[in-house]
Amino acid sequence: MSKADDLTECTECVPPADAFGLIADETRISILEALWKRETPARFSDIRATVGMSDSAQFNYHLGKLTGQFVQKTDSGYELRTAGERIVQAILAGSFTEHPTREIEINDSCVVCSESLFAQYTDEMLQIKCSKCGHGHGRYSFPPGGLHGRTDAEVLDAFDQRVRHLHCLAKDGVCPECNGQMRTHIEEGGNCCLGASIRANHVCQQCSSELCSAVGLGLLDQSAVVGFYDDHDVQVSNTPYWQFRWCVDDQTVEINPEGPGTLLIEIPAEQEFLRVLLSDELSVIHTERVTIDWLLIRTVMSRRVIVIRPVCYDTHILCCAILKTPLVKPRSWCEQRSGEVRSRVGNQQRSPRWCWHYTLHAGINRSLVVVSTGDPVQTGTI
Repeated sequence: MSKADDLTECTECVPPADAFGLIADETRISILEALWKRETPARFSDIRATVGMSDSAQFNYHLGKLTGQFVQKTDSGYELRTAGERIVQAILAGSFTEHPTREIEINDSCVVCSESLFAQYTDEMLQIKCSKCGHGHGRYSFPPGGLHGRTDAEVLDAFDQRVRHLHCLAKDGVCPECNGQMRTHIEEGGNCCLGASIRANHVCQQCSSELCSAVGLGLLDQSAVVGFYDDHDVQVSNTPYWQFRWCVDDQTVEINPEGPGTLLIEIPAEQEFLRVLLSDELSVIHTERVTIDWLLIRTVMSRRVIVIRPVCYDTHILCCAILKTPLVKPRSWCEQRSGEVRSRVGNQQRSPRWCWHYTLHAGINRSLVVVSTGDPVQTGTI
């Protein structure tokens, strides 16, 4: 069955209207709850005592209506079938009965502007955003029952674990909603709650459920990624996904780096990063660990030229930390000068990413940062 099919048509199952009609009674819901609380099959008299119904004939009528579809009778007594368990779980999740709202302050910084984040819960969706720049750090489903009895910190931890689980299933082709077949495709452009122009969209072929995310989010369980961060004393499983920029942004993603249908994502940690080559279905093709190599630190007159390879999204942050200087020129201004820099530095035939990206201001000196994906043949005065 798919979204295009008529939900009321069913040739090999109980018609949906009839199935829901069977549980449209308070006594029957109480029977399902009584059986759900038991770890072993229950006798007729025990269930009736738990429900609190004195009329044996009436109780037998309601139990009989549930038996077959939601309850099964065995030699040991009555017990829930999977369908009965799902009904109880849906009620406990609050999806049918609750519509809460909640706002949570987060003690983590935005990966883009470093300002504080906040979480907003409404319509069974929890969204994390930056309070200043508005950059989205994910908006995913979270049943109302997940809020019950939890502090703000516990809610965020549960949400983090749920998001990881949802995307691991989706990436592996399993719909987290109906267990149908999930297909993944890469989208570019358009509006997205993440503000990313490159993203992975997972769509179920059965229920049409959709799950959208940054390309990197599905890599949180990859052994190469976990091992890479372990070597830098970072526990991926204990770090909220929104603290990893590659999980909420597309700045480190390159499309078709090795031909159609491939993606390259660069994951940084200190002065090293992991390059992960993916298929367009997010299957890992190859991984490579690369150390940031300071090829040249040179002062030319009153200007300092720094050539770095290879590219990673926080290269300018690394430079700022070393030079103890702020970023003062925007990327657009730098890119206007890229041709001039390539002609003066050399190696003009390399990738367009071989260009001058950032200008840093250090006291009375102006510092130029040249970022390269390859070895420069020569350098010159800029």
